[in-house]
Amino acid sequence: MNKKQSAKKRIIINGLLTVSEIKLCSDNLIEISFISSKPLPIEDQWIGPHITLLFPDQNGDLAFPTINQDNQIIWQDGAQERVRIYSVRQYDVKKQILSVIFVIHDQGKTTNWARNAKINDVIGIIGLGAKSTYDIDKQWILAGDLSALPAICYTLEHAPAQQQILAFIEIKNKSDIQTLNLPANANVNWLIQTHDENSLHEHMVKYLNNLSDTSKIMIWGGLESSAAQQLRHTIMDLFPTLTRENLSLISYWRKGFAEGEFKHHD
Repeated sequence: MNKKQSAKKRIIINGLLTVSEIKLCSDNLIEISFISSKPLPIEDQWIGPHITLLFPDQNGDLAFPTINQDNQIIWQDGAQERVRIYSVRQYDVKKQILSVIFVIHDQGKTTNWARNAKINDVIGIIGLGAKSTYDIDKQWILAGDLSALPAICYTLEHAPAQQQILAFIEIKNKSDIQTLNLPANANVNWLIQTHDENSLHEHMVKYLNNLSDTSKIMIWGGLESSAAQQLRHTIMDLFPTLTRENLSLISYWRKGFAEGEFKHHD
């Protein structure tokens, strides 16, 4: 990133999201829709758009950050511990309705919040963004586990009709499979998780090995940290012509660590 890019002014939304609908997608997924108090500048051409959510403290209060004159985010005491990054599943710009899928774990603050969420509950949205956009001159390959499922589904459904795009999504069981409205050149492979933890890794490598030309490949995905790192290194070793600009595998989560305790990128 050059100096001009790094000096880009930070933008925070600091809006309210009010729960309007709760849907159990599977034993592992809960989709919650929110009405946003502010319009959200989410663009259809974004690859895997993400949002920064702020959950209330034990008193139900939301401590939003501010930006100082040096372009730095200033947090109130303890507020950062209640911040989590999630992917956008759907956004209706006219109705300002935002849908987010929460992956249900055995425990965790946001898992507990999602399980107990009720209509009219309120959380905060601090910001949003994405690092990539579609390129119809490239073939996009998406890869991820349940944590990246919402981002991949959004990306598949919003792809331009002429965009070549293929996804590999690892799920826990058949109930996690989502019904998608796919454009003409978008395809998805649902991979049910087995005792072989390298299943997604092997499918990705096999597919890439069968390509006659990888010069126009763009790879994007989100996985557990060690899995993302292993797949990233394997692909770069096997296909040295691929640069980091062509390969973005994000650590969406890390075993044994909470949000903020690990790096999302190498």
